[in-house]
Amino acid sequence: MLHSLPHKLRSTRGASMVEFAIILPIFLILVFGMIEFSILFYDKAVITNASREGARLGTMYREMRPPIQEIRDRVKSYCQTYLITFQSGHVIGDSDIALTVNGAPYDPATFKDGDVLNVEVRYPYTFLVFPNIAAILGGADWRSGINLVANSQMRGE
Repeated sequence: MLHSLPHKLRSTRGASMVEFAIILPIFLILVFGMIEFSILFYDKAVITNASREGARLGTMYREMRPPIQEIRDRVKSYCQTYLITFQSGHVIGDSDIALTVNGAPYDPATFKDGDVLNVEVRYPYTFLVFPNIAAILGGADWRSGINLVANSQMRGE
């Protein structure tokens, strides 16, 4: 009876390796998926805060409203400081920031108290790991990324 114990221990080692080989890819997909989508949600929050910064700047001053470029620079600066990008990817530019008042382009000279300034920021988020995993599993093709959009509206003071 004592001689059969080491034989039983030896036979279970192979089963553990097979179980580990099956579970490891699933575990890694879950971990990298959580990291990937956490970064995506963080970047969405960053562009939302950047649009708020721009809207606040554009509506704050009564005497002299800031020019369009100053608002865009504030938004770009915020995004450059806080966005998480591991690749040389897309940088927020002037074309990614839209400033409108009641559907018309923002004009600091005609903007008055009570008008609502809308600041829209667009950011094309590129996935790091997830599109390759989705392609392997036969899912959607997300290699080109998705567009994140944030809007903030503030009434002129």
